[in-house]
Amino acid sequence: MDVWEKRVLQLPVASNLSSKTMLKTLTEATGGYIGLMDMILREAAIQGLKKGLPKIDLETLKQVAAEYK
Repeated sequence: MDVWEKRVLQLPVASNLSSKTMLKTLTEATGGYIGLMDMILREAAIQGLKKGLPKIDLETLKQVAAEYK
């Protein structure tokens, strides 16, 4: 997860994607598929920035993940 935050998403503030709640949300939505995880994280980052957030918050992650289920 740290690699995605630092190298791929490059948001102004770390989203703490390795936290239990963030990982649980991602795991449930992706079933462990990396390609799907990448799409969800990229979309969540875009949506977060559109909301004026410097990072991916749990609410945004859950909303985006629900769209991919």
